[in-house]
Amino acid sequence: MKPQDFIGQKATYFKDGTQIFGENEKGELQMILDVRGWGAIQNLFEGNLQKAIDFQDELGRWLVDAINEKMERERKALSIADVMAMLPTSMINRVEVIDEKGRSYVNWKPTNKTELQIQDNGRTLKVFVSQGN
Repeated sequence: MKPQDFIGQKATYFKDGTQIFGENEKGELQMILDVRGWGAIQNLFEGNLQKAIDFQDELGRWLVDAINEKMERERKALSIADVMAMLPTSMINRVEVIDEKGRSYVNWKPTNKTELQIQDNGRTLKVFVSQGN
């Protein structure tokens, strides 16, 4: 399980309780944290209680924004498998491997079928070439 699984779709701040909740796709809420530090916060504003309350709410909203931004970034991140699935490999029938000496492998047979795989935690690219019919 990842933290995103526990949080759900997004985080929401409830200022009346100074709590941050995660909300799943069904709209169900799960408390994930409580904005604490009132003892320190109230002393930051020299007795101005309203400024302290406003600051605590601002901190809660800031934390929710940070959580939601991170979750959105991670949702948008593509895995290697995602990228490979988007490549139009069904049309590829020509394979060339180029190294420092030039073309070290060339296969241009029009009946070739190719498959690309990423293996070994993203460290190995394998190209499979077979005669298609």
